[in-house]
Amino acid sequence: TNIAKEPAKKKAYESEVNKYKIMLRRRADAFVKGAKECGLEILPYRDGFFVSIPCGNAKKASDELIKENIFVVALKRGLRFAVCAVAEDKCRIAPAKIKEVLDRLK
Repeated sequence: TNIAKEPAKKKAYESEVNKYKIMLRRRADAFVKGAKECGLEILPYRDGFFVSIPCGNAKKASDELIKENIFVVALKRGLRFAVCAVAEDKCRIAPAKIKEVLDRLK
């Protein structure tokens, strides 16, 4: 309420929110582009904090990716990669490493 009542605070808040929206979009775009370049199948990404990657044995894939210092969440039918928690340069290279691991597990 205090932020909404004071124009300077509201403007600073909105500026900060916009900064993080742009950062998230850049990270997601980097991941999606990297996935396309290496042929990693991902579910359509529109917005949000995570990219979903379909795969058969998500738990095994997650365990193998941890060995590569890539941390994902194993779901019932795939993996969830947190673009919100990974730097843009790492989002750019992670898809190729994920694809390597998934291909190795086939």
